[in-house]
Amino acid sequence: MSIADPVAGLLTGATVTGPDSDGIYRFEYVTPSDTTAAALNVTAALTLTVDGVALRPVVVEQAIDVAVPVKLPSLVTKQLSLGSLEGVGKATGELEVRGPQSGEGRVCLKGFTPRNLPPGVDSLSLESQGSCFNVAEGSTRSIDVALSAAESGTGVATGFLEVELFASDGSEPLTQSVPVSFQMLRAPNRPAQIGLFIALLAAGIGLPLLGFWLVSRALTTFGSLDRTQWADVRATLGANGLTRAEAGNGPPGAPFVFEQRDWEYVGGSRARKLSVGRHGPVDTRVLHRTFSLSDATVRVPGADVVGSQGTMMRRSSTTAVIPLELSPSWAFVVDDVHFPSGVDVAVADADQPPGDAEVTGRVIAFLDDRHEWMQRAEQLSYEVAGSLSERLGDVIARHWRLAVANADALGVPDPVGAAAPFSTGSSSASSASDLPPWGGPPAGSDKAPWE
Repeated sequence: MSIADPVAGLLTGATVTGPDSDGIYRFEYVTPSDTTAAALNVTAALTLTVDGVALRPVVVEQAIDVAVPVKLPSLVTKQLSLGSLEGVGKATGELEVRGPQSGEGRVCLKGFTPRNLPPGVDSLSLESQGSCFNVAEGSTRSIDVALSAAESGTGVATGFLEVELFASDGSEPLTQSVPVSFQMLRAPNRPAQIGLFIALLAAGIGLPLLGFWLVSRALTTFGSLDRTQWADVRATLGANGLTRAEAGNGPPGAPFVFEQRDWEYVGGSRARKLSVGRHGPVDTRVLHRTFSLSDATVRVPGADVVGSQGTMMRRSSTTAVIPLELSPSWAFVVDDVHFPSGVDVAVADADQPPGDAEVTGRVIAFLDDRHEWMQRAEQLSYEVAGSLSERLGDVIARHWRLAVANADALGVPDPVGAAAPFSTGSSSASSASDLPPWGGPPAGSDKAPWE
């Protein structure tokens, strides 16, 4: 049997007698006159022995109130918990007291003595220190208690609240101490939290994008073009649709269809930039995009170019966009835009080009040599013929505005019956002698696939 004084920190033993006929053990303890504890912690351990073998003891702990004279008020709250406090400020709670059994009593908050404080916290102050409260006979009253912290810390703060109890007859008061505890939390660093959140958000978004970009760049840098072929065929888009402007199996002017002799291998196993073309150099290179799959671009300096996936800049139309893997795709390099009906400055509408515009240029196509490649080349021919007119709409409109402006500036007369034919021209064509080498057939083969 042991009795602990939580305020003084003393542990005292007590003599136990029994058990009596009812199986009850008894002990007697006289509280020292100088103790201020409102309750003492009593611990009892009972050990049983069976056939000479000691069993595990049964331990019982209980807080026992320290009785006060009947003329003094008493403390109902034996242990006060103030919750938690974040940063600096106040931790609050309520202390419940009961009035004397005879007469009126008085309760005063004497002070707070800290016992354990978190690191960084030097002291706690009792805000209502010195305040006194009257308690009527037999009544119960709650008293607000507030501890103020000027520093922030993390941990459990403990201490003792000293309370003085007074009787109405002016006799000597009695001081009792109530254990107090509450959780302290360091105030969060808001700028650091915001910065960390932004950093994590940027990392969460940026790292996947970076990984996607690296994978895309690796694929575009090291992707194989061993089996990719290109074609460069002069063609004219006019009243009869898309026709070949150079001889093939038929004469010039025949409906546009790719032929076997049109195709050459790109050459080289890997390339991000390559130059192809039979009638002048055509630059093809990878266009890296950050938020989508990459594409390839086709460009001829000084010429309008449209592609199977549109253009880089809708207004200038100088760079065509085609699929990254090149095959199957196409681009059209504009050499000349001609208006056979001419420009009648008196009635010409700069925003409405005539329907007889003729566009000459070169069809640049890419196709791999896999299964049924010529059938796929024929299908690609139909795709070019069917969609080129729509792709060239902006180019024709821009050349028509230029033609109208030039005719108006030069004062072109209005001939009888029809306006003078007009051609805007183009500077895209280059001599074949300026064409850099574009490689040869794939390794192990010295013939094109149709030979």
